[in-house]
Amino acid sequence: FATHLAQTSRPATQKEVKRLLTRHLLPKLRHDSMENITTHDLTRIMDKLVGTPSECEHLFRAAKTFFRWALRRRLIAHSPLEGLEAPAKGESRDRVLSDQELARVLACCAHLGSTFTVFVRLLALTGQRKGEIASLRAEMIDRDARTITLPLTKNGRPHTFPFNAAAWELIEKLPKEGLLFPAKGKDSPLNGFSKAMRDFRGKCGIDHWTLHDLRRTFATGLQRLGVRLDVTEALLNHVSGVRAGVVGVYQRHNYQQEMRTAVALWEAHIGKLPAPG
Repeated sequence: FATHLAQTSRPATQKEVKRLLTRHLLPKLRHDSMENITTHDLTRIMDKLVGTPSECEHLFRAAKTFFRWALRRRLIAHSPLEGLEAPAKGESRDRVLSDQELARVLACCAHLGSTFTVFVRLLALTGQRKGEIASLRAEMIDRDARTITLPLTKNGRPHTFPFNAAAWELIEKLPKEGLLFPAKGKDSPLNGFSKAMRDFRGKCGIDHWTLHDLRRTFATGLQRLGVRLDVTEALLNHVSGVRAGVVGVYQRHNYQQEMRTAVALWEAHIGKLPAPG
């Protein structure tokens, strides 16, 4: 199955499928023969994840991929998930941190000074996805041009974006080779976000926000500052919206200068946030 994933999926997808199956299915089903695993066995496991609908849905899709592969290899006679619909997705989040909340988050990061809080600050400054920044390697950074190039992103395209002084202040203190945010004692990217966020939320005193909300806050903040939507989408590496369809096919402007101006505006805005009381 690992070979099949390697041939058909991006590394991040391979890692996520392995995580889901290992975390949720393997502990309960590791001693069962594959052909004896029933629909009830699987739904009983997934029913315990109703409180985390996104995790439940992702597990369903990962398990369905696995059992379809097993069926094609004639390892089972039928898939126990065949004919079942994916669990309903959780409601789309629209949480945007206020300036006061963002100021408190960044102040807490600076006070704690841990690897995780440096990671949080870089997310807030760049607006990039947490998995992409967690996997950031020193060789992806052009220190002269002050740009970062992500070779393979969620939409399957490389992404080069600029960073300015505040981000550079963080980056120059990070490792000069390999992963910038390695997991503790491992040669793998930073992980364990859920536990780290539970601890961090308690310390900064702001409830009900996620790391992905920093990306939404970044995008919303740029719009408030008057940055054009196409420039914001370029920074976020979105290929939907104004950069989709025919426009996306024929528009090859890389927006580097516009993105740098936008990032400078955002850093200036953050720098002027009032100190939290």
